[in-house]
Amino acid sequence: MIGLLNAQNRVFQRIIIVMEATGVYHEKCAYWLFDSGARVSVVNPARVKYYGQSLGVRSKKDSVVLARYSLTQTPMVWQPEALEIRILKALASRLDTIEKDILREKNCHEKSSINLSSHTILNSIETILFTLNKDKLHLEKLIHNHINQYEYLKNNNALLQTIPGVGPVLSRYMLIVLGGRTFQSASQCAAYLGLVSIQNESGSSLRGRSRISKAGSPVIRAKLYMATILALQHNPDIKI
Repeated sequence: MIGLLNAQNRVFQRIIIVMEATGVYHEKCAYWLFDSGARVSVVNPARVKYYGQSLGVRSKKDSVVLARYSLTQTPMVWQPEALEIRILKALASRLDTIEKDILREKNCHEKSSINLSSHTILNSIETILFTLNKDKLHLEKLIHNHINQYEYLKNNNALLQTIPGVGPVLSRYMLIVLGGRTFQSASQCAAYLGLVSIQNESGSSLRGRSRISKAGSPVIRAKLYMATILALQHNPDIKI
């Protein structure tokens, strides 16, 4: 790509390269382009889709719509997350996977105990549970040491946990959210997490109950939900 642009006498650093977010699959390319000095914009595929629909564009190539979107909408230049936030996110994601595996194996153990399964099966499940629990403790220690390695993460983590209802689990996820994005206000952060309400109505003929948008990460919303249940009982600022 760089060679092609240079061959056309284009200054690589002056060109904005726009790509759609595709889970984690776009990240390696985006980081490589950023490290190479390019300006990169990572856009929501849904926005590009609805933009194309609004224009009545029917192209078999998504790149055509994406190119028109980038020319007319001037998307924001992407800023990568700090390395320490990316590492924390990876550790937290792995820990979440291990915890789900532990829950699955515990359920299997309970079912096997009720069904009078052979000791071989029960021993197999218990061996896996032992390994998973050991790995969980190791990951929790890695996360703790990683947060304490950076002064701002350590201070923010301690500050978050002064809020009644916020424990180590939620605080580490909020560190990822707040450290990986720049928010101008609390309402902007709430919108990013999909916590703002949206009204279901069409004029005066149809009115429905409002609901949260659920536009953000369902994993973080689940952690926030459990923290809210606890805070409703112990946090005097929101206690019912």
